[in-house]
Amino acid sequence: MAKATTTIRRKTYSEEELKEKELQEIQQLLVNHKDAIHETFEIIQHMQDRRILPMLTALFSEGDKVLNVLVKTVDNPETARALKNMLLMGGVLGTLNVDQLEPIVLKINQGIARMAEFEKIENQSSYVSLVKAVKDPEFRVALNLTVAFLKGLGEDQDAKERTTQQPEDRAHYTADQKVTTAYNAEKEASQRPMQQRSDNHAGWKWLAAAGGISLLTVALTMGSKK
Repeated sequence: MAKATTTIRRKTYSEEELKEKELQEIQQLLVNHKDAIHETFEIIQHMQDRRILPMLTALFSEGDKVLNVLVKTVDNPETARALKNMLLMGGVLGTLNVDQLEPIVLKINQGIARMAEFEKIENQSSYVSLVKAVKDPEFRVALNLTVAFLKGLGEDQDAKERTTQQPEDRAHYTADQKVTTAYNAEKEASQRPMQQRSDNHAGWKWLAAAGGISLLTVALTMGSKK
């Protein structure tokens, strides 16, 4: 009966065999990803044609000097303010409602086109043409849109400000707003029973008046029969 194997001897490879095996693996990878490799070399060639690679080479070779210039530039107050304004503008752009803004932009473009046509037409700046324009439905729609826009400008938006309002002012405004809201809710709750009593009292008055009119009608009817 054969004895069980208790020792496993791993096959050892020489240095040349290991190199040959690694070369085969690399060749297999190149074959499997040949399309991606071709596109990568095309990108590198385009970067070389546009002189981007020499710029990157010079940038990395003079890395300390370039970093020093960047630090001095960022340390400038004007540059810091510009970066801050860019971040704030990014936040403001995030608050815009593009769905609502698109029709307005289209109307503005149409208005600019009408202005360009108006400059080509002669004898249009008269009182008669102005009166006719007032009667135009499109003019009235534009006027109503302008009035709605001005009303929107007049609305208080302090609670929604995030860039121009200081944190302590925003917190103070929020606290005042909560106090005002609580006061209005309490005032409305206290006035509700009084309003209900007033409505009930008014209802009783109407019932009494209706009853009096009914009795008077019955009395007049009986008197006329006699």
